Formats: sequence, structure tokens, C-alpha cells
Amino acid sequence: FPGEVAAAAADSFPPVAALQYAIDAVHSFTGLNWWASIAVTTILIRTVTIPLLVNQLKSTMKLNAMRPEIEAINMEMRNSMDPQSMLEGKRKLGELFTKRGVNPLTPLKGLFIQGPIFMSFFFAIQNMVEKVPSLKGGGAYWFTDLTTPDELYILPVLTSVTFLATVELNMQEGMEGNPMLQTMKKFSRILALMTIPFTMHFPK
Repeated sequence: FPGEVAAAAADSFPPVAALQYAIDAVHSFTGLNWWASIAVTTILIRTVTIPLLVNQLKSTMKLNAMRPEIEAINMEMRNSMDPQSMLEGKRKLGELFTKRGVNPLTPLKGLFIQGPIFMSFFFAIQNMVEKVPSLKGGGAYWFTDLTTPDELYILPVLTSVTFLATVELNMQEGMEGNPMLQTMKKFSRILALMTIPFTMHFPK
């Protein structure tokens, strides 16, 4: 039903529309029903981001190797606490990161990459649910109608677990001595758990 998807994509933002066309292309090319087409598209997108995530892992390993030097500078800053020493410590940290070619926000790269993709998928599916009638019969097992909520709450729980796993895998290194990143990790964990009540009434 290419016309259905074209109508849904017509009023979508470009990244959302691109995902809708990608799902439709998989659906048309493979002959799979909608739920499987969505799953295959998700796997393909994940595959495309693997090189970026590998690069993040390498950068995180570099950041881990720098940890003793970072801790030494942080210790100097904590021991003195005067404004001049704090500025000097920040300058040393900046020079260290520049010298090693590492960004202190490296542990968040995975979320920065996958977050927009996740949101684009969410809006793409939501828009298709409203404007692609064939999704009513595009499911399987207990979720045959993709336009209605999952009464067993299995899919919302899976969404939450996947989100939480992404947070844990992408932010498992480089947290030590960085209160801001630790706070962001805690916030991301809470957000992952909140996806269950947030998505439980959404269409499958």
C-alpha cells in the first residue's frame, strides 16, 4: 500500500518521513507484514550505526586509560579549591583531552546517536498508525492489530528493557569522577523505567 505510506509521510519531518519510506520499502520488497517490516528496518538501522558505536567504544577505552591522570588533576583541584587553582585544573584537563583526542562526553555518544533515531521511529510509527489502515491487520501473535494498545503490556516492558540496556551498555565506562555523567546516567535509567507507563496506552 505505497499510497498509504506516502500520505503518512507527506506531513512528517524529513527524518520521520525517511523512516516511513524505509519501512514501506522493506514491506514492499520482502512481502513481510508490517510488524516484521518494522523489526527488519530497526535491525538495518542498528547495523548502520555499528561503526559509530565501535568508535565510541574505542574512545571510551582511551578515556579509561586517562583516568589516573584525570583523577590526579581533580585531586589537585579539590585540595586547593581557590579560583586560580580551579582554572588551572580545568586548563590542564582541557589540554589533556585535546592531546589524547578524546571528548569527556564520549560515554554519551551512544545516546546522542540512538536517541534521535529512537524518537524518529516513535513518531514515524505513530503517524503510520493514524494514516495507514492496513496496520490494523499487520501484527502477529497477541498483537495482530498494530493500531491498538498492548493489553498484556509485553511490548511496553520490552521497550523499557531495550532502552535500559542501551543506557547501561553505552554508559558503563568513563563515569568515575564525572558527577555530571553519573547524574545523566541516573536520569536515563529513570527515563527508561518511565517508558512503561508512558507507552502502555500507545498503539502496538
